[in-house]
Amino acid sequence: ASHPDQALSALLRAQIPEYLHDEADGPARVRVAAARHLWRGAPSDVSERKVVPLDLKAVLPTSDPNAAIALIVHCRNNGELLIDAMASVRLCAPEVFQIVIVDDGSTDQRTVAILDALEQEGILVARQETEGLGRARNLGTSLTSAPSMLYLSADDLLRSGYVNDAFALLHHHPGAGVVHSD
Repeated sequence: ASHPDQALSALLRAQIPEYLHDEADGPARVRVAAARHLWRGAPSDVSERKVVPLDLKAVLPTSDPNAAIALIVHCRNNGELLIDAMASVRLCAPEVFQIVIVDDGSTDQRTVAILDALEQEGILVARQETEGLGRARNLGTSLTSAPSMLYLSADDLLRSGYVNDAFALLHHHPGAGVVHSD
């Protein structure tokens, strides 16, 4: 079977050639470009189209409730950016995560539809009234049994290999409790 990035590259080759350079982060660019291609420019009235286009399923990560690392993602009214973030998480394979998205009181109809679609695809979506980033992260943490946490916001992207590198640093420096990037 071909690698998923090859299929996405074929889909985007004619439309977004600048994303297909042979750079180290080329696959990440392909994934995020695919997510943007499928969501941007779609009708704003979500009732006029399917919420999750069939092709989008190829860029969503699989959540594993037994994974040792929980990915807690805060989202409030930025569902389209959340799709980009999920596309970047997919790139982290073979890294596997328990994924919890915390909806911090979204009122945007499109974001709510995207969160519903992600939930239908097996990703845990917890909902709370608008209480802020800290409470959203605490809620997400309470919903997982993983010994390690990785916190993102919906507008963050993960680069392939970041998680392995971050946890290797923690392993080699047992006195450290947190690894942070720019």
